[in-house]
Amino acid sequence: MNPQSSASNSRFEQQFGALGIALAAVVVVVSLNLRPVLTSVGPISDLIQAGTGLSTSAMGLLASVPVLCMGIGALCTPWIIRTIGMDSAVVAALVALGITTAIRSFVPGAGLWIGTVGIGLAIGVLNGVLPPIIKRDFPTRSTMVMGIYSAALTLGAAVASGVAVPIAGATSWRVATGIWLVLVVIGLAAWAWSIRARGSLIRISPEQHIRGSHISHAPRVNVWQNPLAWAITSFMGLQSFLFYTFVQWLPDLEKSNGISAEVAGVHMMLFQIAGLAATLLVTAIQGERPDQRWAAFATGVIWFVGLGGMLAAPSLALTWAIVMGLGSGASFNLALSFISTRTVDSYQASAVSGMSQSLGYVIAAIGPTLAGLMAESLSWDAVLMMTAGVAAAMMVLGVIAGRPVKISG
Repeated sequence: MNPQSSASNSRFEQQFGALGIALAAVVVVVSLNLRPVLTSVGPISDLIQAGTGLSTSAMGLLASVPVLCMGIGALCTPWIIRTIGMDSAVVAALVALGITTAIRSFVPGAGLWIGTVGIGLAIGVLNGVLPPIIKRDFPTRSTMVMGIYSAALTLGAAVASGVAVPIAGATSWRVATGIWLVLVVIGLAAWAWSIRARGSLIRISPEQHIRGSHISHAPRVNVWQNPLAWAITSFMGLQSFLFYTFVQWLPDLEKSNGISAEVAGVHMMLFQIAGLAATLLVTAIQGERPDQRWAAFATGVIWFVGLGGMLAAPSLALTWAIVMGLGSGASFNLALSFISTRTVDSYQASAVSGMSQSLGYVIAAIGPTLAGLMAESLSWDAVLMMTAGVAAAMMVLGVIAGRPVKISG
């Protein structure tokens, strides 16, 4: 182990009480940018359709495109990290997110699609780089900080879902989807401060800073050939499939049952808030314990209850939206925590994060488009039955990924 690197990490850990809390808060601020530009679309999809002439299936494709691009961005993240470093990758991705958000919202015609592609790529890089940064900067508290990170993602998604309809009603759908530029500016400022703060504390080489001292003797594993990494990736993909399907289509599903757009938007916000509560609850209950099999099983059961209830008793839509939100938040928390608990260092975390989030979001991208096609050609009941099957597969893979073992050679 490198003595200089060891001393630097020890010094960093000793500062957690003051600087560590501030740096965790910066992670939260940046994380708040990762979902509003996506979840603000679903509740006002009818306004976007009216303003652009898109069909229902085209709206499903519009929701799938950024998720697919998130996978591509995450796949490129390990190379980006090696080229410019983790901190610069965050800055570059935030700048790209701001520019493409403006293009999507305020450039007519092709700008809607060009901006959507760029948004997905930028968020994909941020999705890929933040988990290894957490593993790097909080090596003994990575599960806790990962839980805070996932809660921040869910909070951002919830707020955007809840305010999209009233903002669009008072202004336009373009303002409702473009207002999140403000968060990007705040995130950039916060991250610039964190770079200076950590730079005054950690005086080691860029290679050591990226990897961390605790990886000197860790095995170098090709995660693409590792069964546990594939289980983590598949779980990530299926829980994202469910999340993005219902973020896009839950309001329309409810409106097909006679619920107004305003009430459906509130239900979507509560779906997201329930997810936030679940991420915090799972973090508090699970802690740093390595065995996560029962937690994974429970998330699948929660999803089943919500989907089954929505199918059998749609008049209780609010109840089932909240239950589904609990399942969504819990499964997302687990998907991110697997990256931390199943890896031994930030090097492995970066590899698993890139793999799970690249392929995972490719799987997730199928959801909104498939659901839109099924709703158009079959029924929303068919969509609910299909997603129940996805939840069953997710539960099985979660139990496999939740075993108390590490990725090894």
